[in-house]
Amino acid sequence: MEDRAEGTARGAAGERDGMGATCGAVGMRDGAAAERDAGVLDGGVPGPLMGANAASDTGADAEREVVLLHGFGQSARTWDEVVALLGARGVAARVLDWPGFGARRGCRDARAFSLEGMGSLLADEVRASAARTGTAPVVVGYSMGGRVALEALVRGLIVPSWRRGGERASSGVTEGAPRPAGVVGLVLEGAGLGPADAAARTTLARRNAAWAADVRERGVAAFMDDWARLPLFASQRALPPDVRARLAEGRAANDAEALARSLEGAGAHRQADEARSLAALAAAAEVGLPVLYVAGELDAKYAAVAARAAEAGCATRVVPGAGHSVHLERPAAFADAVVALAWTKNRDLAGF
Repeated sequence: MEDRAEGTARGAAGERDGMGATCGAVGMRDGAAAERDAGVLDGGVPGPLMGANAASDTGADAEREVVLLHGFGQSARTWDEVVALLGARGVAARVLDWPGFGARRGCRDARAFSLEGMGSLLADEVRASAARTGTAPVVVGYSMGGRVALEALVRGLIVPSWRRGGERASSGVTEGAPRPAGVVGLVLEGAGLGPADAAARTTLARRNAAWAADVRERGVAAFMDDWARLPLFASQRALPPDVRARLAEGRAANDAEALARSLEGAGAHRQADEARSLAALAAAAEVGLPVLYVAGELDAKYAAVAARAAEAGCATRVVPGAGHSVHLERPAAFADAVVALAWTKNRDLAGF
């Protein structure tokens, strides 16, 4: 969908996973590079990555990264403006391309397109970030990317790095199992929480199967034209012409088979049910993990999801004047929300 396709550097996690270079490559982009590309100059005053109340879990001088996860039909380049804004605020960001998109467009590994495979890739990237910086990262996921992050939390692939009060969280893994990857914050932007019941799961499965068949039959251009006209994205019509042109270019750069496999393997019908997802969010919040759910005011569906996330103990932010893609429609407000959470360490987000 929203994709500004160019190559990105590969991350350590992708180089060593079992899905091959094309499926496992992870795009990395720092704030300074994206700032130059986006044309952001000296408009902000960079501050320290860590605030006075946000000491690193492994040392006050460690630089915490934010790991950004794109949505369906996008690539890592959807985050360019946000990465630049984060960099101007002193927060380093790392972005990745999901299997089949952006720098990893040629992937055909069926497991790579599954929620399990994508969650494992995320866990690898989180571990790589922690190894590189000396502190666990904050994970930020938009739409499908948020779905993957939430499912990784439900499955125990990512876990709170520290409990409230500074106690290291227990992984709860059995001997010989992969160790979960620790995170110090989670931001979900317009992400579904999973089917409400079996009937909803069946409906979602049929819808996603129909979409997959449609893109295979009619091709990317026709499918993505219809996708862009979904009511969910109506507010994007108010974006500046140059931004809309970049979005159209990114949509056209997609691969039909990758879109179809993504719908089949990582669609909402593959998620845990909503009750289980909410329980996982509540458990994470209970041990002190800062969790923020972001939705646009014009996106009635996901603003309602934000309200249900709030009942589970998550902080929420409903952004005025934005629809489903807050990071594209109100990037400064989105970056400010991420920065505030990145500077939060093991304390309640009351008044966040």
